Amino acid sequence: MHKDVFYFTHDSNARHDPKIVAMRAIYGFEGYGWYWAIIEMLREDSDLEFPLTELQVNGLVVALDTNIEMLKKYIKDCVELGLFYTKAHDERKFLSSESLDRRISKYKEIKQLRSAAGKKGNEARWGANRKRIANASQSLAKKGKERKEEYKDIVEQVVTDLNLVCKTNYKTTTEKTKKLIIARISEGFTVENFKLVHRNKASEWLGDKDWSKFLRPETLYGSKFESYLNQKTKRKEIAI
Repeated sequence: MHKDVFYFTHDSNARHDPKIVAMRAIYGFEGYGWYWAIIEMLREDSDLEFPLTELQVNGLVVALDTNIEMLKKYIKDCVELGLFYTKAHDERKFLSSESLDRRISKYKEIKQLRSAAGKKGNEARWGANRKRIANASQSLAKKGKERKEEYKDIVEQVVTDLNLVCKTNYKTTTEKTKKLIIARISEGFTVENFKLVHRNKASEWLGDKDWSKFLRPETLYGSKFESYLNQKTKRKEIAI
């Protein structure tokens, strides 16, 4: 059961209310206890009412540890004093409290106002956050697009030089080739480094029937790229 079901305001000086004083004059503090027990039962009901059916009243007799005659007289006197009131619907009679109705109505009104204010505040905060997130996303997308174009240009330069120096015919659109080149660029290598590797290995392998087949991206741009770059090779002139 939701915790709000158990909530209702209770004046600290309720015992001095003229209606309650009049009730206490007849029923003492036992009647005062009955009053708050009934108020609690009403609060537990979503419609703030207690059905005055025979079964329910008999249950109330047990709950209040009294007898049926005393309870009926007590309810009648409390209704006459204005502590409770009766109403009828669905062909049944119910007991309710105007004081409780008023307090819960006020409580719900305040709760709705606080909820609305909270939602408005959240919307203001999250609205600003959403705008910042959207701007950041757009910025990242723009940078991503720029980086993609930059990589495309680098791949074209590298592959074009490879084909020119090593007498090959590799495409700039091959995904595996692009990934290898971008991986090395991400490690800090430059286009000039690629060109040097092409020339180092072409001077060693080009024209050799067994080794010329390794003048390819997957060999040159793989795990040995840095070794090929730093290799001390006795250069021979490469016809371009």
